[in-house]
Amino acid sequence: MEGIKFMRQAKFTKPLTIALSPEVYNVLKEISDADRVSMAECVRGILSEMALPLLASENDKVEKSVSTKKRDDEND
Repeated sequence: MEGIKFMRQAKFTKPLTIALSPEVYNVLKEISDADRVSMAECVRGILSEMALPLLASENDKVEKSVSTKKRDDEND
């Protein structure tokens, strides 16, 4: 397989541009520099930590709704 190159698939495909206050930018820059990651990677990590619990609670609501609907259908 020598000489064959495989294209990498993009991991992140939804771009987002945001404006930050200088204070927030500076803190983010310090964190990303200390962790030796890009600022974008740092923001993705912070947002993931915040979003995952919210996603889990939304999934719980959907599962409860489906379970309730099944029981209601079975009782009819």
